[in-house]
Amino acid sequence: MARLLSSSGYLALEINFRELDNNEWVQYDIAFLWNEISLIADAVLKRHIAYWNDRVNGAFRINESEKDTLIPVIEQVLATNKPDYWEPLEPDVTLAFYPGKFFPFIDETEIASVRSDNNTELNKCNSNTAIYEDLITVITMIDEYNFQGSKAFSGDGIALILTCKKQDLTDFLKQLKQEYSVL
Repeated sequence: MARLLSSSGYLALEINFRELDNNEWVQYDIAFLWNEISLIADAVLKRHIAYWNDRVNGAFRINESEKDTLIPVIEQVLATNKPDYWEPLEPDVTLAFYPGKFFPFIDETEIASVRSDNNTELNKCNSNTAIYEDLITVITMIDEYNFQGSKAFSGDGIALILTCKKQDLTDFLKQLKQEYSVL
């Protein structure tokens, strides 16, 4: 199991490499936890065929053919400090990595000006300070195809946002490599 904790330490992204199946496809379970409890109600997830029924409670079942491609994406993000994303063969989830961004869709200087009344260290900073340079925001989009009743991939779904430090993502990468080496 590889676990990436948010800056707060309460929210976690957990990835387990399950197996190389009979077709040599890499099988993953991906879960989102709040204080060790799944954020996803298992009752809303698909379970109608063996593939879906074999998933861990509250986790998403992901697969891709031939080899793992998540590890190289994270390596590239850490090496270049540039945003990138991972989407397995079947687009059940998309993991996007945004180095140096507190929240990638709005300018941090706007965040700083909106929060200027607050006295926390983070809110005194602007986008040019080291505190932002050490952050990586990870946005995970889960396609609605994972949920009961959905018939096809749609691009609609839920998203989770987790912000961590570069060192935390580096440690997560080491854990992923260890997990994958067992396969």
